[in-house]
Amino acid sequence: MIAESVAFAPGEFPLLLAYAALAIYACVPETDQMPTVGWMIAGLLLIERVTRSRSALVVDALAGGIVLWSGLYGASGRGSAIVGAWFAFWPLVLAIGSTLLVRPLSKSRRWVIGLIGGLAAIAVARTGGIEPTTAPALIAVAIAVPVSMTAAVLAGMLGVQRDAARTQV
Repeated sequence: MIAESVAFAPGEFPLLLAYAALAIYACVPETDQMPTVGWMIAGLLLIERVTRSRSALVVDALAGGIVLWSGLYGASGRGSAIVGAWFAFWPLVLAIGSTLLVRPLSKSRRWVIGLIGGLAAIAVARTGGIEPTTAPALIAVAIAVPVSMTAAVLAGMLGVQRDAARTQV
């Protein structure tokens, strides 16, 4: 039941992974692996859009694992970059969480919420994620989470109200 309510549209998951990869690229000191990761995401996006069907869950899990690996490997042991790499997956968390909390959330509205999460992840990457110590990254996360959640809730509520108004007309 939950899996059906959070089912991604073709191309949606690779797009959210692209946000994560951009955030990782923006904060890790070692980026030699990122072009290959980018090509993998682009290929997955192209396949899903051309075939108009979703990839299998195992493909999504493998792709997500590779993107996470690229961040943890690229962090080279720097604590702030590790925090940035983990927080890079905030767009996925925010999109899935908002779908679970706001049931009649349209897929287009979830795309907007994913974008909000992507911008938050990139902001954390470019502020706290590039610092030499971990504390600024944790502060950036502590600021980005409530701000992006508030924006996502507002976007979700506006979308639900707009969709309700359309069905009444």
